Amino acid sequence: MMWWSQKIWRSTILITLLVVISLSCRYTPYISTPTEVLPSPTYTPLATSVPAILQEGTTFSIDNLAITFLEHELEGCFISKYGNEICPNSGASLLWIHLKRENKGNSSDLPIYSCFWFHLQYRNDELDSLHYYMYGDAHPDRNSWTGGGCEQLYSGNSDDGWIVFEVPSGVALDEAILRVESYQGPEFKQIWSFGE
Repeated sequence: MMWWSQKIWRSTILITLLVVISLSCRYTPYISTPTEVLPSPTYTPLATSVPAILQEGTTFSIDNLAITFLEHELEGCFISKYGNEICPNSGASLLWIHLKRENKGNSSDLPIYSCFWFHLQYRNDELDSLHYYMYGDAHPDRNSWTGGGCEQLYSGNSDDGWIVFEVPSGVALDEAILRVESYQGPEFKQIWSFGE
């Protein structure tokens, strides 16, 4: 009997070992390791610079490019260089704005090629300048700049032109600002207020 009980004893131990080994392969206990706790992210708004509002007659400069809001004029109808009378819509006037662009760089510098968008902000509305073929190109005394002044400009040179907006005939220019924004050349947005 002893032999038989030793066999059972060995078999029991062997089966127990096999069960323990098979269970340990299947069920690996999860051992947590300490990890660094990261702080929650903080959100910082991007810094956006708001341009200072310049007065009519002043110059804004960036990267050798100088832009000056020279003057403005309110006008009704005018006789075009082709002899036609051109008028704004009934109850409206034409606001003409004269701008100058100058390259202040060195004579060895490449020319500046700059183009602009023009917007008139008035009483929470924004107006785009009128297209040159409607008014600007037809005026006998005012060269159009409505296309954005997109010409090469070598150092020491300047050019100027007029842009035009159709505004209410009773426009309060103290409530209006001109925004000039480059879309080619030195990048900028600049705001001017109107002088009286």
